[in-house]
Amino acid sequence: MKHIRRILALLLCMTLLTAGAFARDYGSAIDSIFTTYTSGDNNAETVYQQMANGAYRSFEFAYIIALELDESGYYDSAIRSVFSSYEQNNDRAENIYQQIANGTYRTTEMLYIIALELDQSGYYDAAIRGVYSAYEQNDEYAENVYQQITNGVYRSFELTYIIALELDESGYYDDVIHSVFTSYEQGNENAETVYQQIANGVYRTTEMLYIIAMMLDGDGAYSDYLGGVWSSFEQVDSLSETVYQQIANGFYRSTELLYFIATCWND
Repeated sequence: MKHIRRILALLLCMTLLTAGAFARDYGSAIDSIFTTYTSGDNNAETVYQQMANGAYRSFEFAYIIALELDESGYYDSAIRSVFSSYEQNNDRAENIYQQIANGTYRTTEMLYIIALELDQSGYYDAAIRGVYSAYEQNDEYAENVYQQITNGVYRSFELTYIIALELDESGYYDDVIHSVFTSYEQGNENAETVYQQIANGVYRTTEMLYIIAMMLDGDGAYSDYLGGVWSSFEQVDSLSETVYQQIANGFYRSTELLYFIATCWND
């Protein structure tokens, strides 16, 4: 964890020095995060450590994506502020659940920046800021770390939903995008526990990220990779014996899709 944070911090400093003068290449950082993801999974002794690994790597990929999209440097201070909060809250975390909450909260904040970066016309500005307002309000009302995690994964989904709409300029994916959103609403209504809410959030986020990934893979060149991620998502879900395993599955598949998305926007 400390190793990857040092790499990303150094990368950010280099980016600031070269902004506006040279093309940015985040390939080595992307590969390093994915290596940390796989090693973190190999070393995980509990499903909660898998969740934290997925939540942290998802944030780190979102961080890279935000940098990739910020060609003018307009959002640089906001991006750096969120990354600083990620480091500080990791240092302060007293248990694995607080680490998971940190990962989901910082991912929400980075997705908020990404949604703003993509909304060049301002068409989705009210919706984006509405999600962020709900994020802040629900944090105030949260009575425990599990409600914070739910807040993070729900708002993350809602932001990926907006990002998908932003990218789908032709409306080709409109039906499937709204179908996933309907599943999200139904899943929330049917959830009997906070853990089922968390699973609903990470599962719907995975599905929305899959749609975004397919948009970016317009010519189908990476259909084998994306098909493999989707197959793993379905297989692990069918084998899951607990909601906790479902949550880890959602975090892991989201990480793998964000890895692909970060790679696409780096090309």
